[in-house]
Amino acid sequence: MEKKEQEMLEKIRSASEELQVPEALEPERVKEMLERREREKKESKGNSRGFRRSIQGRQIAALAAGLAAVCLAGAAYTLSVREGSADPVGDFFALPDESGGADEETKETEVGELVAAKSYDDIYAYLEEYQENHEVDESGGIRGFQAESRDAAAGDVASGSAAPYVTESAATGADSGTSSYAGSYSDTNIRQEGVGEGDIVKTDGRYLYTLSGDGEITIVDTEGGMKEAGVISEDGQILEFYVADGRLMLLTDAVDDRALDEEETGGDVAYPEIDYYSVSSGTALVTYDISDKGQPRKVGEVTQSGTYQSSRMVDDYLYVFTSFSPNMLAGQEQREDYIPRAGGSLIGEGSIYLPETESPSQYLVMTSTDIKAPDQIADSKALFAGYGELYVSNENIYWYEITSWDAGLRLEKGTVIHKISYGEGKLEAVGKGTVPGTIDDSFSIDEYEGNLRVVTTDRNGNGLYILDPDLKEIGRINNLAKEEQVYSARLMGDTGYFVTFRNTDPLFSVDLSDPENPEILGELKIPGFSEYLHPYGEGLLLGIGMDADEETGVTGGVKLSMFNISDPSDVKEEYTLVLENVYSADVFYDYKAVLIDPERNVIGFSAYKGAQEKYFVFSYDPEQGFTCLMEEQINGDGQRVSRGLYIENVLYVVKGNIIEAYEMDDYKKIDDIIL
Repeated sequence: MEKKEQEMLEKIRSASEELQVPEALEPERVKEMLERREREKKESKGNSRGFRRSIQGRQIAALAAGLAAVCLAGAAYTLSVREGSADPVGDFFALPDESGGADEETKETEVGELVAAKSYDDIYAYLEEYQENHEVDESGGIRGFQAESRDAAAGDVASGSAAPYVTESAATGADSGTSSYAGSYSDTNIRQEGVGEGDIVKTDGRYLYTLSGDGEITIVDTEGGMKEAGVISEDGQILEFYVADGRLMLLTDAVDDRALDEEETGGDVAYPEIDYYSVSSGTALVTYDISDKGQPRKVGEVTQSGTYQSSRMVDDYLYVFTSFSPNMLAGQEQREDYIPRAGGSLIGEGSIYLPETESPSQYLVMTSTDIKAPDQIADSKALFAGYGELYVSNENIYWYEITSWDAGLRLEKGTVIHKISYGEGKLEAVGKGTVPGTIDDSFSIDEYEGNLRVVTTDRNGNGLYILDPDLKEIGRINNLAKEEQVYSARLMGDTGYFVTFRNTDPLFSVDLSDPENPEILGELKIPGFSEYLHPYGEGLLLGIGMDADEETGVTGGVKLSMFNISDPSDVKEEYTLVLENVYSADVFYDYKAVLIDPERNVIGFSAYKGAQEKYFVFSYDPEQGFTCLMEEQINGDGQRVSRGLYIENVLYVVKGNIIEAYEMDDYKKIDDIIL
């Protein structure tokens, strides 16, 4: 059984372990109930009484359908796995294809505008109309995939023609002597060259800044051995941060302290010394002057509505993205409940975009702040959209989300892509487009010379779509590797590579030099699959993934592959290394967890060997392949992913409240500190 299938199956088992299907929720009963619900909905149109329209009836129907879906999904999933379904997750959200469905080969991509609201009343009417066809729970939220997850995500992955692991003042050559690397240090593995990202560990070449297990930022001086130099703490939970120009910018949960009164406590307070409580009020960008490491000084704070999703820093501007869920039970005059705020004020109606969408109801809130003026927001926009992921090129922001459309008696999945331009702090909506299939992760979406390239998986296999600056399709390749799905991709200038998997790992190479006529150049089939692809110098592409049995597809240990891509039409797997009894690595889920520097010939990441978490460092030689330079147990606590980074010739492995230092000549431990 494949790794992703195992994870999904375990989730389903956990959700449905003790659940039995009542007679009222048998498939035929549910069908009757849904048909009745549709009739009632049609009859109720035109009899509006605000957002409270027919809520109770829809809650009952949604509960019934939801319980039935949970009960039936486990069986459907198990069956699809046994029969080798390429997309078991999608299969049990689709109705049987009794009519043959639509021909996806002829399905066109779609484009549209992002229209700004004319007034807050228009926004209220838009949300009211949207609410007619979606389930609202008792708190006023939308039922469904309304996840307010953080972007640890995961989600964003490095792309582009340059290796995305950025080093400052990095020297060239393979020699790891201290003199060769004086003044060099590593930075966060970023998505796009020139577009900075926040992280939980940073360095400026002397000091380490780390988000410790207790939620504080600890500043550690590495000169002459590690020692604590300063601490920054906030009332709200710190999520990630940036360091630049003598300033440290924190992204935190914004909190309000509210006084307890007798009405709230019934006059009986268990802890009389506590007379207030904290509630989340959105996301805050808090800036500190750290010129004096021992006494960091707060110099600015701005807030915006919603749960933190991600952020980017370009030049002197920091762009913050949050998701805000409107209260669908709010009255029309309660604007603060359904209009997001930025910088202490409601976002203007002309800055809120209301495209048609089939996804769950929420806003993507976008702001920009000049780091030299950290007490005010430079610009703000909000987009009514569904749960999705983010890709930020050097000029544009892309928010993409799964959608669906009817195709006969089944649901087909597609991806809606919203485009917002940015520059010098200004945000402007451009438009939206739709492509068939779903995007595996943000490795599979990339902007190059104004065009957007997208790799997707759909029912008929996998496809690559090229969209012009208006998100209109100008080129495509589809129906590739049927009954397989995309696991990773890397789109690099005029050439692209992507990996699909079922039992073996086809690595496709694609000629993208003519956007209107993309062409498959080659296909290399090997056991296993690569979850992460990374350029590794001239003519080489590193893959980190899992080994797998060619017959059954059952995964083995973590696998490193070095592909020779000097001739894209004849890609070769030069060397591999399988880590025995190592069954997972953090880089599979968090691209910031990997340290890759082709100039220094260093490949580092944390992985799990039995019950232990270990940090591995490898080098690569064209004649001998991979060499393991370091395998050390990771200490420290906390749920955050481990990080490896270097300053000059010392590697620092950071986990929670412990930092351990290793000399990079021989990878012997030389220091540690408990924070």
